[in-house]
Amino acid sequence: MNDKARTPNALRNWLSRRMHVLLLVLGLALLVATLAVWTVDRFGCRAETSCDTLGSLNRAADAEQFEAVIWQTTSEPGIQAATPAAHAPASATVAITPLRWMMFMDSMAIVPAYLGLLVIFLVFLSRDAAVWVDENRGSPWWFVSDWKLQLACGLAVAAAIFDIAENGMTVRAAEDALEQLLADPTVADVHLATRLKWTFIALTSALLGVRALAASRREQDMRREAGHWLVAGALACGTTFLLLLVGEYGQFDMVRSIGAVTFGLELLLVGTALWKATSADDAISHSQEQGTLAT
Repeated sequence: MNDKARTPNALRNWLSRRMHVLLLVLGLALLVATLAVWTVDRFGCRAETSCDTLGSLNRAADAEQFEAVIWQTTSEPGIQAATPAAHAPASATVAITPLRWMMFMDSMAIVPAYLGLLVIFLVFLSRDAAVWVDENRGSPWWFVSDWKLQLACGLAVAAAIFDIAENGMTVRAAEDALEQLLADPTVADVHLATRLKWTFIALTSALLGVRALAASRREQDMRREAGHWLVAGALACGTTFLLLLVGEYGQFDMVRSIGAVTFGLELLLVGTALWKATSADDAISHSQEQGTLAT
């Protein structure tokens, strides 16, 4: 067997051996950071009632409502009762440290984790990517480029960019609220970044679902035991696409929240499929190596 024939198999085996590590690291980072954000929101909130800081900020229609949420969730209960919620002066009892920590963990852990998983899934589910690149080695970049894969990865990157932008603008808006400088256009910019983030996540989920469904029909690429997981992942992707767009553009907060949950579910299902597929590849490669050594 010549080097050109061995290269695609070697590349696929290289990806397969490292797939488990990537899935574990990124999956655990996403899970731990999400739980950390929930914990900070739950126990860092100073309001007497249970907090949903991020959800309340997303529902704030203008600067006055945004400022009221900041004051409610960052003030001591006694002062909160004595001072009107809107246009409250900043003091030592008011702090947005929990919000800062939530945005920091989102930007530094959650966003890189889901972006990494989406890119890995899209690349690995590309049809015969390793063989195609090897056969066209040395060709101009505009000939060997897979524009559909680049488009899908570009949408995922755009979602991550607007997610990080949303986090930064939210913290800045909270600071302006404490100083009574918050304006309605600032809140509108935060909401625009949020809308673009969920839109690009929805579009990426749709493309990932198409690739997962196509991969489930190719037994040479995905083993039989991973096919059902890919179909389930594709259904979750389609559900995420519909729920996020309907929830965001129809202004249904509950629908959008369910869409965020199904987004996590689609990552879990597709990740499980790739785990099983690469495990099968590793087993086949190991048996072939054992057979070679025996002969």
